[in-house]
This record gives sequence, structure tokens and C-alpha cells, in this order.
Amino acid sequence: MTKYTQRLCFLDLETTGFDPQKDSIIELSFVVLDQNGQEESRFDQLIQPEKSPLNDFVSELTGISQHDLDTEAKPLDTFKDEITTKIGDAVIVGHNIDFDINFLEAYGVPVKQNGRIDTHELARIVLLQEESYALEILAQKYGFKHENAHRAMSDVEVNIEIYDFLVEQIETLSPEFLAQIRPIIEKNSWWKEGAVLLASTSTKSVPTKKNTPRETPTQTIDIKSFSAQHNLLRAGTTRKTAELQKNLAYAYPKSVIVTERLDRFSGESFVPTPEVILAPQRFSEYLNQTFEKSIDITFAIQVAWRQFLGYRGKNFFDLFLHQYDLWNQVCLLSVESELFSQIIQERMDERVLVITPSAFLRFIDLPVFTDRTLIIDEGELFGESLLHAPTKRFSLLKYLNHTDEKISAPAHFWVSNFCQEVIREKTGHEISPFPTKILLKDSDKFADFADSATQFLDSSDQPLLELLTNPQPKEVRWLTYYPQNGDLVFESWHPEDWRALKEKLSAFKTLLFHRHTPSESLAFFRVFLGISQAEEFEFEHLLPDFSWEVPTDLISNRSPEYNAYCAQKIDQIARAEINDSTNVVTSFSSLETLRNTYNKLSESLSDTDIQIFGERVKGGQGKMFQMMKNQKNILLLLQKISDKNLDQYDFQHLILHRIPFSAPHPLLEKIEAVMKQSNQNFWEVWTTPQVSAALARRTADFETLQTVTCLDGRENAKWAKAMIYGAWPHLRQREN
Repeated sequence: MTKYTQRLCFLDLETTGFDPQKDSIIELSFVVLDQNGQEESRFDQLIQPEKSPLNDFVSELTGISQHDLDTEAKPLDTFKDEITTKIGDAVIVGHNIDFDINFLEAYGVPVKQNGRIDTHELARIVLLQEESYALEILAQKYGFKHENAHRAMSDVEVNIEIYDFLVEQIETLSPEFLAQIRPIIEKNSWWKEGAVLLASTSTKSVPTKKNTPRETPTQTIDIKSFSAQHNLLRAGTTRKTAELQKNLAYAYPKSVIVTERLDRFSGESFVPTPEVILAPQRFSEYLNQTFEKSIDITFAIQVAWRQFLGYRGKNFFDLFLHQYDLWNQVCLLSVESELFSQIIQERMDERVLVITPSAFLRFIDLPVFTDRTLIIDEGELFGESLLHAPTKRFSLLKYLNHTDEKISAPAHFWVSNFCQEVIREKTGHEISPFPTKILLKDSDKFADFADSATQFLDSSDQPLLELLTNPQPKEVRWLTYYPQNGDLVFESWHPEDWRALKEKLSAFKTLLFHRHTPSESLAFFRVFLGISQAEEFEFEHLLPDFSWEVPTDLISNRSPEYNAYCAQKIDQIARAEINDSTNVVTSFSSLETLRNTYNKLSESLSDTDIQIFGERVKGGQGKMFQMMKNQKNILLLLQKISDKNLDQYDFQHLILHRIPFSAPHPLLEKIEAVMKQSNQNFWEVWTTPQVSAALARRTADFETLQTVTCLDGRENAKWAKAMIYGAWPHLRQREN
């Protein structure tokens, strides 16, 4: 295969931000190669900022200082003619190249008409199951020299190597597959990545699909002890108990493990939901369209290659950002589909199945689960899934985004009126920029709105009219308005549906793992899982074992000094604890707070050899883990990540910015009011188990954890700190 059949311009910019209308170009570099791959010209220049100035974050990221700009940078206008002449009609190549093209166009450099090849898109098509597709991570993994990452010319030079590497990888694609996608690419000839794919002269046979090997149990479990219908097993996190759960599962003729942590049960047979399965017919229809955007056709070819290899589950398709929305156009829609029925039939004879809580509760009546022993991981979180499972949900987003104005226009008018006449009146203020949840009263009826909704509602959402006008006795109703996309969602829940689901659950022989110490009356299990009688077991060696620490000088979160106090405490702990064998991790509830703290710590710890990493600070999750490899003295700032990649790091100290309370919810608000009427303690029955489970999950990824420091300065956190000792009395308290 010839790598160069046309002039290619490998180009990269460094900028002060992401918005071409507000931010500045500070460095522009490119190398133009001729049709034979020989260098024709190059350009490498610092550029004077015209819009937003250089900031500390960009300076740290790129290594470009204000002094560099003051002494070496020149106005972009000085070079526009030279840049335009050198680039000419060359196809512009780069990693996420649309970003660079949009900036150049905004600054008056006419490159929009040039062809473009995005090596990030090519990599996502050709390379399977990469942890990250970032330029510097691919360079690091595949051994390309990249000494000055985030400097434009260094990125250009490594991008040439990655382009050559990707062309070589294209030679490994099956010629049958390339013949299959040829009509799609020829129909969308503007997509220059397609020309690179079709230039392949591959004669290789179809590669074999990779399968994760089935893990067999390491020991035999005597299950005679678990003779009761319901058995409560108090133990640690999924990380600590996964092996025990698998051994128990294989001790029974047939079983099903219900867990959110599917990654801990790799190799077992999963039961999917239809929405995570590629629908061949829908995907075929998707391929038949004429694409207008590169992101759409890249997704099409990316999915087509993995389908050709035999994959059908969403997690094998390497989806990225907007591609998750595109997936909704090609996945199965219903449990009634023939393919889904086929998959379920394939699972019938499997000895052990693994499934998520929401999927199990959705499919609980399927024959595939008949006569199986139920092993429930994280019983407290399963109880939360069980509570919400009977909820009926009606979203108006599909009408708001409908292509037919006769549907979308009245839907927009309807939502706007509802916000003004109902939501604003109930909240007593203007519409918030954040999602708004409102619990509806039994007396709230909206007959006029129901009448006008018939203009756009289809038959599947007709029950919404009943919800608006004629609520059932004891029915709980609430609404949520999402101002970001304009969606208005109505939801309803009935205790009889909940009770019926708990009765179905009680028919299974159950081994339920949990984290908190149950009350004598088994209040949580009785109320939220329908289990009033059970045998109880405790696996002390699998329970969390760390010191719990609350600073004596902890200040209120209402204080204007609170965030600065937290950053200072993290700084102190990092300096005191981090050495060659100990790393520190901090868990935040807010990404904004995480980023602000990251910036403060980057400055305050600049005199140390501590390596600071933050979730979604300098790239995605895979990129962050790749950058952490072989690093020592790590301070890691997390918000949501819970990943087995964390296993390889020796984190001994966890700092909790906030105790992980469940988010407020109208349904829980209603249940708390009902429980209060019958003199039941909602905090004891619900909040204590949920906080225990959430804290266990947050600490689960850190096997060597010795100390947890809590910096939560909220008033209700005082109760939670006491609760934690009630739920986990074995923990050691450390004064500081």
C-alpha cells in the first residue's frame, strides 16, 4: 500500500482555550509532505495572542511561558500569505484536526475547503479496545518519540509517525471487510479517511475475535450453612468478595450474580439489555444514508469493522462522547426482538449468569432465571434499584427534537407554558439553570395541559394523560425539568407495584451481600427488600479495615474559607504521607471543586516531586491511567471513577471531600414522610445502609487503604460520621 498518493499537511496548534471566537492561537506548526512522502516545507512559529491571554493552566500544559511569547511570538497576520501558499491544496492531517481547522478559519486562514484526515478517527476505527486514543498515549504505547507533548511541532512530528503506523494497521484489515465498506465510502467521497482505507492492498484473512477466558472457581464452598431461603452475608466490597461470590455461584446447580461491578466478573456469561446490543437491521439502515458529518461516517465504519469481527455488545465498540448518542440509532429497541430472544436462549444452559440489578429487575420473569439461586452483590444498592424499578417514566425530549415541526412546535410551546405556569409557581422563583425536581401533590391535576398534549403525544405515551389528570390512590408522582436540553420528564410510582416486585424476589433462594450492620428487626431488608426473616453471616476478614479520621479543626462548609481549608489539608497530608511506597487519593463530589483544587495544589506542591493527576483535567480516564503508569509519589483527585485500573497503585490514604449521601429524590421524600407517620426512623432504615454502601464503594478500589480522612463540613455530616461507626463498628478512629 502506498502511504502517500497526495500532498499531506500535518498540522497542530496550541491555543489558550477551546473557543475559536474567544481564545487565542499561541503556536502554529505544520509539515507538508509531497506525493512521495518527502518533506516539501515546514512552518513552526509562536503566535501573539489576539483574544484571551496565556493562562497558568495552558502554560503548564504546553511549557510555553509569557516570556516566550513576549520575546519570540509574532502576529498571525504576518504569516497568513506564507501559510496559505505552503499549505495550498494539501489534505490537512491531525489528531482531532477539526479543532485546529476551526481555529484557523476563525483567524482568517482559509483551510475549510481543504480535505482533512483525522488520525484520532482513523485510530478509533482501526485500533481495538485501546485505553486511550490520545496522541501522547498512542505515541507512548507504540514507541514513537514524543519528547515535548503539547508543543505543536513535537505533536506534528509524532503525528506523522502515527499516521504511517495506522496505514500499516489498515493493511491488517480483511479485504472482505474493505469490499463491504467500499460502497459506503464511495457514496461519501468527501471523507478523505475513506481513501486511506480503500488504498489498502491487504490479502490477510479475517482475524479471530478476542474472548475473555472463563474464570473457574479456585475452591469449593460448602453451602450447607446457607440452608435458609434468605441469607444475609455481611462482608466487604465487590473487590474483596467477588471470588467468594463466584465460588458460591458454582456451588449451586444454577445461579445468577446480580452486580453493578461487571468488571469484577470478567469471563462469566453476562445477560445484556437490548439497548447494549447492535441491531443488524437498524445498523444496515444507518449505513444506507448519505453522511454529512465526519463524526457520523467514522462511527459507521468503526461499528462496521467490529460487527464484521463478530462483536455485538456496546462495550466492544470503543464509543466516544457523541457516539453514545449515535449508538441509540443502531441498537436493539425491544426485548421482543428476535436477536435478544436468541441471546437469552443462549444463556439458558449456562451454569452461572451475571447481570446488573436494573436489568435483573426488568427481566425477572424471564424463564432464564427460573430455579436459579440469586447471589446479590451490594445489597443496599440493590435495594435502591428495587425501589425505583416500578417507576413509569415519560420524557418529552423525542417530541421536542422531532423533525416534523407539527410535532416539535406544539411540544416546545407546551413545555414552555408548563414551566411558566406550574414549575415557576411551585418553586417560587425563576427557572433554575440546574435540573429541577418537584414532588406533585395528590390534588395536582392538569386537565388543560393534558388536552393540549394530545396535539403531539403518540400512542406509547397516552398513559401520561392519566398521570396528569387522574392519579391513582397512593400513587407518587413527580416531574423533572432539565434546562440544558429543555426536556420535561414526568414519573410515577405505586407501592403496589413495588410490593409485587418484592414478592417475586422473595421466591428466589437468596444470598445477599451487604455492608452495614443490620438492626435487630432487619429494618432495611424488611422495608426495602421484603426480607423479614433471614440467616445472618459475617465474614470479618473481608470487611473494611482502615482508620477513620476527622480533623479537629474542621470548619463549616458554609465558611468562605472552606475550599481553601480543604486544599491546605490535602497539601499537608500529601507532603506528610507520600513517599516511594505510599500514594494519596482524594474523592470529590463536584468536578468543578476538583479542578479548582487541582490548580491550587499544582501551584502549592510545585516545590515537591509529587505527581498530581485529576479526573477529566488533562484528558479522559484512559489517558489519565496511561500517564500514571510507572509514576511514583502520586496524588490522585477523583470524582466518579471506580475502576480496576486503580488496583495497581498503592493508595494508603483516602481523603473524602464529602460523605457520599444519596441525592435528594421526590420518591424518598414521600417515603420518609410516610415512615415518620408510623414512627419509623428513616435515617436508620434507609440513610445509614446507603451511606455505608456508598462509602464502601468509594473505598473499594484501594486494597492497601490504611486511613480515610473526612473533610465534610456540612451539618448533616456530623450525623453521618456517627452513623458510620454504627454501621461499621470495627473501624479504628484516629485523632489528629
